Amino acid sequence: MLLTIGIPVFNGQKYIEEAIKAIIKCELSSNEVEIIICDNASTDKTIEIAQTYKSVKVIEHQENIGFDGNLNRIFNYACGKYVWAIGADDLILDKNINDLVSLLRNTNCGVIFIGGVDSISEPYRILSNPEEFLIMSNFRSGFFSNNIIRKNLWVNCELKQFLASGWIHYAVILQAICMMPTIVTRKKHVIENPGSNEVKTWNRNGAGLIVGLRLVEIFQVMPKWGYGKQFIKRTKGVIKNSYPREIIVSKIRGLKVSKSLLEDFIRLFKEFPSFWLRDLWFLLIPSFLYKIPAYVLKLLKYGT
Repeated sequence: MLLTIGIPVFNGQKYIEEAIKAIIKCELSSNEVEIIICDNASTDKTIEIAQTYKSVKVIEHQENIGFDGNLNRIFNYACGKYVWAIGADDLILDKNINDLVSLLRNTNCGVIFIGGVDSISEPYRILSNPEEFLIMSNFRSGFFSNNIIRKNLWVNCELKQFLASGWIHYAVILQAICMMPTIVTRKKHVIENPGSNEVKTWNRNGAGLIVGLRLVEIFQVMPKWGYGKQFIKRTKGVIKNSYPREIIVSKIRGLKVSKSLLEDFIRLFKEFPSFWLRDLWFLLIPSFLYKIPAYVLKLLKYGT
């Protein structure tokens, strides 16, 4: 088996059928490509919908094992040499799929970034430097559906310590791209379902800020995998530079800055002067000072 396309899902009834249909539309050979769905104890009709498609292998969990655990199960159950995990709200683009399958047949790389790289003129580029891979992908390899990963690399990477991080895929990618050459493709092979562009419930009460901190915790492990100090600082800076806005939005949405959260910020970003001069103060300013102007702006925009 060449490729496993896997969908880790929880309560995905709204989009799962479109995701499956987009894969089937590609008319891929069942001798080369399999489709599996790992359902994380959904309470809606996700399983019922998925089971109507005979070409799809549905794996049910009796209890919710979390995002990381479910994604890891995709790789454990996969029969393909390569595994492409996508979200239930993602759509594979059939017009580019034959080029991608042909590339997989004739390559021997560890990770293929298929989120699209406009800066290259050739159909794809093989890279041997892991830092170059991260830069060329503009760190968008953090979106798990943008990557096809060689199964034997995934199962041999450090996994256990990242099973509650929400970022197990990125921890694996950071390791895997140090083990084998990688590929970036000029064409994009997957998009988010246009109908899913709604406010994400996971970001309520400032949870998105915490998700970013968990990712930076993984960056702290990068020296162990051979990355240089300055590159790690640059990588952390990508997250930190989004924080002035994210802190304000998170506090408006109800984030409470506890002592432990403040200590985490200091531990992870103390090397950045701008953290001390700007970000720290954004964290310390009382939430009501953000909420008042936000409320006034809302009134001006929508009225009473």
